[in-house]
Order: sequence, then structure tokens, then C-alpha cells
Amino acid sequence: MTIGIDASPAARREKTGVEWYTWHLLQQFARLDKENSYRLYTSQPFEGEDRALLANNFQEKILTSPTKWFWSQTRPTWELLRNKPDRLFIPADAMPLIHPKNSTTTIHDIGFIPFKNTYEWKRQQYLYWTTWYATKFAKKIMTVSEFTKSEIIKYYHVNPERITVAHLGYDKATYTPADQSNCIADNQILLNLGLSGIPYILTIAPLERKKNLPTLIRAFALVKEQYPDLKLVIAGKKRLAKEEIMREIAQNPYAQDIIHRGWVSQEEKVALLRNAQVFAFPSLYEGFGLPIIEAQSCETPVVASYAASLPEIGGDGALYHETTSVEDLAQKLIQAIGDEALRNDLIAKGKANITRFSWEQCAKTTLETILKD
Repeated sequence: MTIGIDASPAARREKTGVEWYTWHLLQQFARLDKENSYRLYTSQPFEGEDRALLANNFQEKILTSPTKWFWSQTRPTWELLRNKPDRLFIPADAMPLIHPKNSTTTIHDIGFIPFKNTYEWKRQQYLYWTTWYATKFAKKIMTVSEFTKSEIIKYYHVNPERITVAHLGYDKATYTPADQSNCIADNQILLNLGLSGIPYILTIAPLERKKNLPTLIRAFALVKEQYPDLKLVIAGKKRLAKEEIMREIAQNPYAQDIIHRGWVSQEEKVALLRNAQVFAFPSLYEGFGLPIIEAQSCETPVVASYAASLPEIGGDGALYHETTSVEDLAQKLIQAIGDEALRNDLIAKGKANITRFSWEQCAKTTLETILKD
């Protein structure tokens, strides 16, 4: 059997959620399935270490296009018309217009509906349409949390039997606690980032409204009253809300202690997570919230909002705050930093919580769904 996969996210150099999801599934498919053939459709070739994904039963199909717009819907369509696989898997819901009858797609979240003002109008309309098309024409739908499954049913009226939940995993070999084996490399990274020997709160989030960064930035000013040496590090690309969030930072009385690093590599991300006083994730809406379990794997205390899928993913290994309350977030951050017993409890419960998640199990469930008639 031949399985076609839109592998373009895994070939991108700057990887975040969907890119790493696709990357890890390909890695696990290569390990779990030696019998079927895989056709990986990409808009650019796999380069560097990513080429290690190309197992013997994987065929890379580079589909060039004069434009990046609507590549997922249009360019693979032409390829599928000429050479259709037996199965098709789309890791990020934007299905080709022409596709095999037995096609599976993953819908990660639908925050563009309840939080439509967090997206540019064109982007919001595009996401709504591609998700509608996926719910209408994909034979099977994967999603990453029970919360997102309920949202898909609520907004798109999909039969629950078509939806399979497979929680994401985390890279156990990469997201490890700080120890003697990694402290030298971490120190060099932190030195390069201007953070060597400096205590900080970390959040990993693009500058989007649904990430609730203004609440965190305002809460940081309250935390600084008790911890004057503390800094706030925001790691994430500049997006639609960049101007208002940068303005929020500029207006903060401790603006000089708020650092926006933009996108960071995986090595930088791990070093930042391992050495943070606390990881803050105040998001208004998440389909999964992968950084939570990555922080727990690094044995870093987590403070997260009690919103969307985050309690489902963080379990009792995170301290939750009222989503838009500056005062409650500040109080929880102060507790997570200064209460040693609470810190140890969060770390222990976080370590127990992450045993529920693995890329292997995610891939097994996904592969079973793809292959099922």
C-alpha cells in the first residue's frame, strides 16, 4: 500500500508546533512500518539533519510552485490527479482539492472561530474554509485533545465516530532536566542570549492576541516587586498582535527587564526551559499546549491558565490561574518561584503527568487510523 503525506511542515527550517508534530510522526512511521510505501509531498527538499527522516520505504516528492499561497490545496492536487496513493494523510487540515477517498487529516485547534479577532481577516477566513473542507471531505479526522474534539463537534457538527484523539508526545531525549552533562552547553547558549546567571520567567508564544501576553506582562510588574532581579523572556515570532504587545512592553515600568527573543532554535528552547525559574503559559485558547509537557519534562514548574485544553494536558502537574486575572497570575507566579515545597510538588507531579504522552503512541494511533478501511 502507498501512503501519501503532506510532509512540507517537517521540511521547514523554523519548526514550531505543527512542524514538529509532522517531523516526529514521520520519524515514528519509519520505525513502526516497514511494509507500506510512503510518498512525502513537500514544497522544498529535506535538508541537513531532516534528511535522516527519509527511510528506505519513503519517497520524497518535491512539488515546486510559483507561489506559496494555497500550495496545500492546489499543487498536491495536480500530483494526485496523475499518481494517486492508496491513502492520504494531511497533518495540518488543509487538504488538496482532489484526494483519495480514504483520506485522513489532523485538526489541531479551531481557535479562529471563538477568537476570530486574533487573526487577520484573510487568515481567519482561510482557516475556517480549510477546516470546513476537511470536516466535509476527509473520511477520518485526527485531533490532539478531547477538548478540540468537542470543539470540532460543536462548531462543525461532525459525527464523533469520525474523530480520533491522539495526544501529542515530547522528545524524551531532548527535553531533560538540568544536570552536569548539559550545564556547559546551556551556559553558553544563555550567555549568547544575554541571560547567563540571570533568573527569569519564560513563556514560549508568538505575539498573538490569544496567547494572552498582556496579562503576563502586567503580572510581571507585580512579581518584580518581590523579585527585583527577575526578568521575563518571551520566545516567539512576531505575529498580528506584535505592535500592541510591543507597546504593552514599552509601557511596563520594568520594560528593560522584558526580553523578546523571537523564534528560538530547539537547542535554545531547551536551554531556556531547563534554566527558567518558572514556565508561564497564560494562553486563552490552545488545542493542546505542547510547551507545558516539554517544561514538565525539563523539571521546570509550570503556571498555566485554566482555559481550553490546558488542564487536560497539564494535569495536576501545573498551577492554574484565572485566565485574564493579572493579580491571580502574579500570585501564582510568586508562589511557584518562592514556595520550595510547592515547586518540588509541581516538579514531581509534572514528571508523573508526562508519562501519559509519547510520540510513539501518537504515531501508532495515527497510523492505525490511516490504515483502517
